Amino acid sequence: MAVYKKTYRPYDGGLTSQWTRFLTIPRYAFEDLHRSRFLTTFFIASFIYPLICALIIYVQHNVSALNLVGVPGANRLIAINVTFFMSLLGWQSMLALFLAAFIGPGQVSPDLANNALSLYLARPFSRLEYVLGKLSVLVILMSLMTWVPGLLLFGLQGYLEGWSWIGDNARLACGLFFGAWIWIVVLALLALAGSRRQNLEKSLGCAQRHLASCRSAEGRGWLEMALLAHGRTQAVSSPVAPTFRSLIDTAVFVVARAAAQGRNVFLS
Repeated sequence: MAVYKKTYRPYDGGLTSQWTRFLTIPRYAFEDLHRSRFLTTFFIASFIYPLICALIIYVQHNVSALNLVGVPGANRLIAINVTFFMSLLGWQSMLALFLAAFIGPGQVSPDLANNALSLYLARPFSRLEYVLGKLSVLVILMSLMTWVPGLLLFGLQGYLEGWSWIGDNARLACGLFFGAWIWIVVLALLALAGSRRQNLEKSLGCAQRHLASCRSAEGRGWLEMALLAHGRTQAVSSPVAPTFRSLIDTAVFVVARAAAQGRNVFLS
């Protein structure tokens, strides 16, 4: 058929369900991430600590294994309590931070640099679905590293200790789940917001203007060091060493201020 005889014909094939359409992005993103040996090795290595914790829980309830140790009161050397699960969540959250730093900035910036965003939006794909798809890449990976192994270990301890233990310590499971989700959402938002230099400058500017209003000494020290690293201030670093608490406070503060200044943190 000649070219001039061809006319426009709409697509008449099947469409992906509207509720699961955003999952198209992580499906191809995981294939790209799987090609990186470093990220694959890092992701697999992140489960070493949960495996060690599972082994500790098993040994605590195995009489023959305790007899092999030969130490009186060996089952009380490591208590399975809130400190045990907090250490697990803290270590896994730190690994999730490194993972978000590795793969987060590369989620949006290639699409913007190559003007590929219009190709997404030319299809039955909204901006909200695009952002949810990019967020789901980080959310799924960090969930598998944080609250999923935490709840599995909680279930293992409850199975070996008895159902009464689960009822008495249900707050631990709630803390693991909601604490991990707060950390995941903060990291995912920061990783995508940092995909563009414009958003980074916006966040740094907001942090510089509102530095004096930060009531946490540790948070102020972290903000000053971050601004100093980007040449935005000559303030001397605070003598108080920043911790995970100041990092969370600062992350929420910067993202909230950046979102308040622009209509869309990700696609502005």
